[in-house]
Amino acid sequence: MAPEMLLKHKYDARVDLWSVGVIMYECLFGKAPYSSSSFQELAEKIKDSQPIEIPKAAHVSTTCKDLLMALLKHNPAYRITYNEFFVHEFLDLEHAPTKENYDKAVALVHKAVEMDAEKNAKEAFYLYCEALRYFIPILTRILSKSTTGMTDALEIGEAAEQYLAEGSYALALEKFQSCLGVLVPLLGKEPLGRRRDLLYKQIQIWMKEAESTKGLLATKDIDSSQRTSDEQCILQ
Repeated sequence: MAPEMLLKHKYDARVDLWSVGVIMYECLFGKAPYSSSSFQELAEKIKDSQPIEIPKAAHVSTTCKDLLMALLKHNPAYRITYNEFFVHEFLDLEHAPTKENYDKAVALVHKAVEMDAEKNAKEAFYLYCEALRYFIPILTRILSKSTTGMTDALEIGEAAEQYLAEGSYALALEKFQSCLGVLVPLLGKEPLGRRRDLLYKQIQIWMKEAESTKGLLATKDIDSSQRTSDEQCILQ
């Protein structure tokens, strides 16, 4: 619920932009901007206009952060408009992976080849680059569809890092184990190449972090047991 609705101020369609920001935040970080144990606590945080922060362990691009923060402005007057939203660089809807844009990319390549034949290297280079701006989102979609399990597992691993940074060690370990349970078998099927190298490197990083998390959990359990023992001694 947008702040202006909670505060019972006059509101309009811009409340939906706030909702988009909340959904985007949850998709990126696995939790709401104002994680709370009750609606009352959530409402108070929103009413107090507490600053919305990006989790410390999160890795988001500058354009992604810019859009997210523009959507989550408490004052609707400063919130991004619908027109600004649809032309934002992060969404890049102009180069969305559609059949129409595929045809545009092919036409640009044909034109670039013609410029090459005419020895117009500068124009050919520009056209090739423009074609790539259409082709890359299309190829990205194709690759993500072919490795859905890997994409989901990588997102779980990122969530694990965030839980670890926040001190939620049990949840972090659970997420690390879940993502590694998917990624390790996929590594064996991945063909040799740059992507396999990157996947191997990421698996090694998360394996080490999972082991560290186990150690932190064990230490936490020991401290908890020690405190319980001390309290019992005091009571006796």
